Amino acid sequence: MPTFTPGAPPGSTGGGKRRVAAAGGGIGERARFALLSELLKLLSSGVTPREFVQALPEKLPAAAAFDVCLYYEAHQTEGKLDLISSDGIGEQDVGRLREVEHGKGIVGWVAKHRQALVVEQAELGRDERAEWVRETGMLSFCCYPVTSAGHLWGALAAGSRRKSRIHAEDLEMLQALASALAIANERALLAAHGRGDLREETASLLEQAHMLDLARVLICDMDDRIVFWNKGAEEMYGWTRQEALGRNSIALLDTRFPEGRERVYQELLRNGSWTGELRQRRRDGTLMTLAAHWVLHRDSSGHPTAVLKVNNDISGLRRTEQALRESERRYRTLSESVPVIVFTTDLEGQCDYCNQRWFDYSGLSWEETRGHGWKSAVHPADVDATLKRWRQSLAERSAFEIQYRLRSKEGYYRRFLSRAVPLFGEDNEVVKWLGTAMDIEDHRRAEELLQRSRNVESMALLAGGVAHRFNNLLTGILGGASYAAEILPADHPALPILKDVVRASESAAELTAKMLAFSGKGKFLIEPVSISRLVSEACAAFEGESPYPVRFEVMLAENLPPITGDPNQLRQLLAILILNAAESMAGRPGEIRIRTGLRVLAKRVTTSTEELRPGTYVFIEIGDIGRGMDPTTLSKIFDPFFSTKFTGRGLGLSAALGIVRGHKGAIEVSSSPGQGSTFAVLLPVEESPGTEESRKRD
Repeated sequence: MPTFTPGAPPGSTGGGKRRVAAAGGGIGERARFALLSELLKLLSSGVTPREFVQALPEKLPAAAAFDVCLYYEAHQTEGKLDLISSDGIGEQDVGRLREVEHGKGIVGWVAKHRQALVVEQAELGRDERAEWVRETGMLSFCCYPVTSAGHLWGALAAGSRRKSRIHAEDLEMLQALASALAIANERALLAAHGRGDLREETASLLEQAHMLDLARVLICDMDDRIVFWNKGAEEMYGWTRQEALGRNSIALLDTRFPEGRERVYQELLRNGSWTGELRQRRRDGTLMTLAAHWVLHRDSSGHPTAVLKVNNDISGLRRTEQALRESERRYRTLSESVPVIVFTTDLEGQCDYCNQRWFDYSGLSWEETRGHGWKSAVHPADVDATLKRWRQSLAERSAFEIQYRLRSKEGYYRRFLSRAVPLFGEDNEVVKWLGTAMDIEDHRRAEELLQRSRNVESMALLAGGVAHRFNNLLTGILGGASYAAEILPADHPALPILKDVVRASESAAELTAKMLAFSGKGKFLIEPVSISRLVSEACAAFEGESPYPVRFEVMLAENLPPITGDPNQLRQLLAILILNAAESMAGRPGEIRIRTGLRVLAKRVTTSTEELRPGTYVFIEIGDIGRGMDPTTLSKIFDPFFSTKFTGRGLGLSAALGIVRGHKGAIEVSSSPGQGSTFAVLLPVEESPGTEESRKRD
């Protein structure tokens, strides 16, 4: 059922004293004070009630959580009310609400009983008085009588289609507007009866000013003596009306002007009003910060006679603003210190803040990032999925989590894990989103490397066992066939067959050696090795025997420290990598780039195959201009028997990896389709491969 609350907030001039308990926050004290200041300016200018009402639709939504505003004017004899002004409802609704009888519906009830009525949770109600409220799409509605001295001038009503509860401060604002309308009607009545003398009108305004208890109103003559002091002033300053009247306001309140009293009064005399901030002291000694709006009154000859002063205590607001600034400072300090990207967005998902880490990584400016500009850094293949998940989270007000790739300022992409959560306001509505984006590229690659290492270790164990057994069998086959070929006559018909067996056994022995190299169980002959010399020899050997139309561009670093390794194994490694580069060009003429050098790693580095610890490494880099590889192919190239050429081969790169691992090194591979491939072998200067047993000659 809807909540029907008769009466008005405390301080009302008519009706009950029951305060409405409402959930959720109002618009804000600053906006309400701005509207109240504008209201007093209108009143002091002598506007008619209808002129005053016509200004409300434009100003009320900025000061209270209403999006519907209605003003009814009372017939003085017919017991009816006519809709004079409306905003926020359609023409069809205006037609049926144009006239209301006393006692009928919400507005009629207010007019009959001269009391305010508040309707909340209207969407759940069944009461006939709330039916038209629901039908117009409003969730809450309130109405105040416009009365003075027992006379009914009309009714002022407002409603909200967004909130089912109305905050008490918004009700107080509507009550103040109803009181102001009563003042405007009273002044119009005085003017209609020929009582247009400004002093009489001012006296009437003074008599009615107590109706604006929402504001703190005092009136001073031109010598700053207090001639009027309303209830709101009593509550804020602590002096009663009797104690304040006749006292000098500047001295009584210890008033402190930011620019001096003279400049304030100069502006008053020049413009007729002054708005600003000042400091004043309460009776208990508390110093307050006040937002002030002062209006100058003149007599019929134009001489200034009095100043109407509306002062509103904003000390709490200033403290809140300071607390917010401090909170924001702490938040920004925290966001700048964490090792992740931090961002916030509005309700539409438009970015309104990023910490410095975002700009350092992406290289984008704030103008390029703000709003939805951040999308330009997301990998094109990830944009649609990211936006779809983001829109879903915005619609459901649920936590957002997704992985996507972000482009760095250098142009490469790294994978990030992004999370965002909604931040809720006092009324349990989302006011902002707070998110982070964490670089997980190294973590992801480490996980993939760990999984790949486990797979390779399993295959290497199997390959090593098979190779040893197979090698033992080959020893018998090769030995027997060789012996038989030696003892048979040269013209024996079985001799060609035996020679084929020997050749096949030798090929099988080479395959076994590769399997042993892949498993890391090959035999090592340990000695100092010059990598640049080995590369030079390998290039010369390949050019002399290779059928491929390739040429070499070789850049060999001088004075490289030797590594400790097996030169035969390393020659095999170079032969495999050079042959792989030549074959990638599919018989087309091309260039193979080979260079050597020294690299010092200051921290642990994750490569395509291993995690290398800090130290000094000699590197061999072999690049081609071949077909290149996509990420899927790249992830499989070191698997045994995987080949991009044809089924049945593919131990070359797996054997190369085994040799490098045996030398405690790693291989880094970079490639993309159509852009060729580059293999970089890193071998530690200070490490020796194999165990003590493997260092002996067999």
